[in-house]
Amino acid sequence: IAESQLTQFMPAFQAAFYAGLGKKLGLPDQSPGGHEFADKTLALLGKHAIDMTVFFDALTGVAGGESEQPLLALFANPSSGTEWLAQWHTMRADDANTTQTMRLANPAVIARNHRVEEAIVAATTHNNLQPFLRLIEALQNPFSCAPENSELQTPPLPQERVTATFCNT
Repeated sequence: IAESQLTQFMPAFQAAFYAGLGKKLGLPDQSPGGHEFADKTLALLGKHAIDMTVFFDALTGVAGGESEQPLLALFANPSSGTEWLAQWHTMRADDANTTQTMRLANPAVIARNHRVEEAIVAATTHNNLQPFLRLIEALQNPFSCAPENSELQTPPLPQERVTATFCNT
């Protein structure tokens, strides 16, 4: 029974997955080759160990007319990034709503586990609510990041990785 249900669920899941990824990438709806490009993008991000939130935020900046350099700097091999970006430019939707759609699909700030852990430790160990209040303030508008909060965007360093969250996942 479970296999039957999962088989029925999979097409709906894949359609929603690719629609969401298409918005993150700024691709037109039902873009020919869009699924393959999305898969290639995810594989490239994995290969270069690029943080997805940072990548999609930088890509949204490029779509809005900002420099490509911050995006390209994420790639261990810049030529891979340049090649990918050239393909993206040919595939992306180029209309007035694309950048706004991308921005709403690509937050600049998320509640990263290491920042949440930092805030909890400060509050419980040092009776300091400032890291918590700062994080909550930044998350009230996750689609932009004030310069003074830029470190909230950074992925954890190896020693900052939270390997067990509060629900034990």
